[in-house]
Amino acid sequence: MRRRTGLIFALFSLVIASCGKPPVSLDIPDNTWTMIVQDEQGARRNSSFRYVDGQGYFLLWGFMGFVTEFYGNPEIPYEDNSEYDIVVFDPRLGRWENQFPFEKEEEYSRELPPMHLCGYYQGITTGSRRPQLKMRQGVLRPDLNMVFDHVAYDSKRSRMVYFTGGRTFAYDVKKRAWSDIGHGAAPPPVRHRSPLTPRPLSCISPIPPS
Repeated sequence: MRRRTGLIFALFSLVIASCGKPPVSLDIPDNTWTMIVQDEQGARRNSSFRYVDGQGYFLLWGFMGFVTEFYGNPEIPYEDNSEYDIVVFDPRLGRWENQFPFEKEEEYSRELPPMHLCGYYQGITTGSRRPQLKMRQGVLRPDLNMVFDHVAYDSKRSRMVYFTGGRTFAYDVKKRAWSDIGHGAAPPPVRHRSPLTPRPLSCISPIPPS
């Protein structure tokens, strides 16, 4: 699976304590950087992950890097992927796993669906094109796009919120379902590394007031 070259955690015991379940027998010292797993293929570029409080795992989504003669065409999917759009890391298990939609777990476990990546500019700007939220292989999924720090976990509603390519998407971690929460608004894509935080001067607010 195309995961992180090396995933390490500091203060690992604090993470385990917040999971709400007894940990497996991983011999990891407190207050120490420890490599838990190393992937052979390296990182999924321009992705980002957050800890999902209450579920006990880290969730990762996003990717940018599929380049062909059709350059970034989402209708020509990347079929050599070895993992799903969404992967999670449970510190108690010590490995990354696909998180499939509930209704597709059996089917996708046998054969992975391809990755649909957002079209993007080639060397003109640092922004990306607006991704679609579209039915793909029977599941409503957004085109994979760059994430960086444009993600936050909404613990009140149990969802990940992504501002990517001018669109605002939410992923419900309990239902494993995507939705568009931008209410039709589409502000310009933010620049690389600008964060998605409550601070109003940090970035353009991706969610208009209701």
